[in-house]
Amino acid sequence: MTAQVSIEVEVLSDHAAIVTLRGEHDLHSRPEVAEALAGISACGNVVVDLSACSFLDSAIISALLQTATRLHERGGLLRIVMTGDSHAGVRRLFELMSLERIMPIHSSRAVAVAGLATRPQEPPATARRVRALGEIIDQSNPLDDSRAA
Repeated sequence: MTAQVSIEVEVLSDHAAIVTLRGEHDLHSRPEVAEALAGISACGNVVVDLSACSFLDSAIISALLQTATRLHERGGLLRIVMTGDSHAGVRRLFELMSLERIMPIHSSRAVAVAGLATRPQEPPATARRVRALGEIIDQSNPLDDSRAA
């Protein structure tokens, strides 16, 4: 039995918010995920909790990368939460794509939120790498019509 699919948004302050994804997220839920991320990216810093997410595909990774790019361009951060209970397939996807270099992975919400306050100095090319990786994923996803907008 798969977990109920849901997207929850929690605004912590004017400068930070958490988006929690539960269940399986793919091309079909991308519009809702992208909308939730766009809605809170004005906060400047976003934590995405994937602890209860059992599946992600490239459409969701692309939405995360686009959000990371927008946040980086405005001096903000995107952090990921994956606990020990996180689905191995989701964790493996992040490892295979080396996404932790772009979107740091934390073991809890508290650690991720604390990491927002102690921002490490990022190399200047990080935003360009995030944007380039997002473009590659978008181009390889012919069924994703969100680019037409």
